[in-house]
Amino acid sequence: MKESIEDFALSRSEKKSLKNHLSQIAGNAIEQAKARKLAFKLTQEAINEFGQITALDWLQGFIKLLY
Repeated sequence: MKESIEDFALSRSEKKSLKNHLSQIAGNAIEQAKARKLAFKLTQEAINEFGQITALDWLQGFIKLLY
């Protein structure tokens, strides 16, 4: 996750990698909550450093993969 937010884009390879990892926690509400919490934490840090729009676009893409 950390690598993909650095450029605020989910490339095909990043999506594939994240999707593979997230499929391993599918149905596990606790692990999904941890992933969601980390995504929001990374987004908040990016908003503070770089601005809102690009960080929120990344978060939206990640949440789509998570659910």
